[in-house]
Amino acid sequence: MVRHIIFFKFREDAPAEQVEAAVQALRSLKQEVPQIREFTIGKAQNKGPRPPRYNWAMVMDFDSFEDLDAYNKSAAHDRVVQEHLVPLVEHITGIDYDLEPYRA
Repeated sequence: MVRHIIFFKFREDAPAEQVEAAVQALRSLKQEVPQIREFTIGKAQNKGPRPPRYNWAMVMDFDSFEDLDAYNKSAAHDRVVQEHLVPLVEHITGIDYDLEPYRA
């Protein structure tokens, strides 16, 4: 199984209703892209002394790197990124890794 983790920071001046629309569009990907096995998204809740560098995180699981590649090339992915993330996101980063070799 492959895990795809994305951290992003919405601009400070991003309207709350547009942020909510972006989150809902991201959530809709689970129904639109059959390769997505699991999906979660959440707002940072850090309580420590350092503010989080990113204010949202998204985690998706796929059966294989080929399925992740299909997701990344899908029209649904491109639409959500272009319509909802590009206009609102200040910073974004991510990591993809194989879960199996490191399971505890």
